Amino acid sequence: MNRTRTALAAASALAAAVVVGVPATASSDGATTTAKAAGCERSLRATLATHLQSVQDRDLQAMAPTVDERVTLIFPSGTVLRGKDAFLGFHEEWFADPTWRQDATVTDVNVWGCSTAWALIRYQMVQLNPDGTETKGTPSYFALSWTRERGRWQVVADQNTDIRS
Repeated sequence: MNRTRTALAAASALAAAVVVGVPATASSDGATTTAKAAGCERSLRATLATHLQSVQDRDLQAMAPTVDERVTLIFPSGTVLRGKDAFLGFHEEWFADPTWRQDATVTDVNVWGCSTAWALIRYQMVQLNPDGTETKGTPSYFALSWTRERGRWQVVADQNTDIRS
């Protein structure tokens, strides 16, 4: 009887977690634990912050560990780059240009367990002109899809989309 109640309580807690979108797992004693999921989300958010800061700092060395070998980068034009070497090659060339900045704000982060995550970032490129003025580009989004393997979060897809009025 106690086992049945414990199993039902664990199943109910898991079902409730799914309904409200909170990752949860049942431990062997039937207690629901979200500590591991919360730790994975904190880890993802820290890796996301490192990734975004590497763009601001134009720091390829800081970016490299946050990028998976299988990454796909899609530009607003539809151009596609595949693989870490192509991804980092583009960023190396882009980072060499000192005449831009990217104003970025994280708008959404979703983490599913400790294996998959997605982040949406709204950004606007700002071109720094020789006369000291700035020209703002089209507001855009980039969506980063993440995977966690061997205890590390890495970007597997970077989709850029212009925001049209």
